Amino acid sequence: MTWLLVYEQQKDAEKGRKLVQFLDWMMHAGQKDAAALSYAPLPKEVVTKEEDALRRITTTYGKRLLAR
Repeated sequence: MTWLLVYEQQKDAEKGRKLVQFLDWMMHAGQKDAAALSYAPLPKEVVTKEEDALRRITTTYGKRLLAR
């Protein structure tokens, strides 16, 4: 496993949005490439927990950055 420390309140809304989009891609669409890159796919339980964490990431004005 790899750990990421991400501020729940992002000062730069655009950078925060791009970060959240990238992490969301890694957990979903990017999983199809995991085996070819010698990575184990994420278990569904981990994806669910990480989706919850991504939903908590906001701008300093409280706007959520995950579009789902």
